[in-house]
Amino acid sequence: SIALNKVDRADAMAIGPKETAWLRETFPLVSTVMTSAATGSGVEAVFSGVIDRAVDGQLAEDRSRHQARLLRHAILGFVSRKGSLGASKTDLFANFKTVMPASLMEELDHLVRLDLLRQEESGPKTFVKTASMPADFRFKSTPQGQKIAESPSMEELVVYESR
Repeated sequence: SIALNKVDRADAMAIGPKETAWLRETFPLVSTVMTSAATGSGVEAVFSGVIDRAVDGQLAEDRSRHQARLLRHAILGFVSRKGSLGASKTDLFANFKTVMPASLMEELDHLVRLDLLRQEESGPKTFVKTASMPADFRFKSTPQGQKIAESPSMEELVVYESR
């Protein structure tokens, strides 16, 4: 929201109907609220809107992180069940058809970084982004990954990202 303050002093307002129309045209998805700190008019609406968006954003972020942990656990379980054969990118794309390929590759990268999966041909501790690997490239579960795949807990699958 764009809050236009001091509406109680209309005679001294620097923003009139022309500027307000420009704001609405330039920012069509952003609401404008006329406020007055002196009278309190519109102030509660502005603060409620800010708080609602902050809470909604936090809830959406929490849901997204939870969904990512569920996907990581499903990927880890799938690869672990393949045993010593592991799973190729093609196998993973075929099994996780409803997941966007970029999301699947990102989660594979997270699992490799967490040392729960290893990239079969990349050598020890050499990280290669999944997106740059051929379709037949294989992932195998590490011993720690196998243990977590067999566990109902997903706490080990938390990825902390810096902002």
